[in-house]
Amino acid sequence: MTAEKRSDQRLRYRWPVHFSQKVEDTPSRGRMVDVSSTGAAFLCSTPDDCPRLGKALICRFSVPRFGSDISFDAASFKRVARVCRIDKIGDLRRIAVQFITPLPLKPDAQPISKYDRTYKLITESRGLVAASSPQFNPTTSLHPS
Repeated sequence: MTAEKRSDQRLRYRWPVHFSQKVEDTPSRGRMVDVSSTGAAFLCSTPDDCPRLGKALICRFSVPRFGSDISFDAASFKRVARVCRIDKIGDLRRIAVQFITPLPLKPDAQPISKYDRTYKLITESRGLVAASSPQFNPTTSLHPS
């Protein structure tokens, strides 16, 4: 098992992430696994277009931001990141990246309990995922419908 290298805790959630190697490239889609202020991990199903270890990626994603009353909004980010690990999981690839510039927040440091956060993400995030990426079906697979 790999030792934890991130300095802050990871927020685990399943929202879309878009990534490409160049600004002018059409972004590929994946599903976020977790994010911290310094890096992220996501799943992708594009083995032919899979990022390579050590290469730079441009990643676009949103992070849920919770209020103390359990309401939440999303903060959107675009980050250049370096691919630091690739794990093959069946037909999928789990891509771990390290951001060149850290996020201005610690995604896991939120004013509500982890239980409330998990419940809220499970019950309400399907609509956000569908609204942000109509062709992405988070309940079946990573393949566009």
